[in-house]
Amino acid sequence: MFKVAAVELDDKTREVLEARARSTTMPVRDVQRAKIILLCAEGVSIRQIAGRVGLGQHRVGAWRKRF
Repeated sequence: MFKVAAVELDDKTREVLEARARSTTMPVRDVQRAKIILLCAEGVSIRQIAGRVGLGQHRVGAWRKRF
């Protein structure tokens, strides 16, 4: 299985992403993107992240790369 390196997050960025991931008023796509990056930072595989957030692996990989 292909393994990618975890994303490095500083404390402030992690706080902002965690707040977005918990939000109930932000657009769903923004919440999904925040969850993707947080899970990448934990070292979760792209396949598992895709299953958790309900997106395809290519979309998850694209957001990981953009971040």
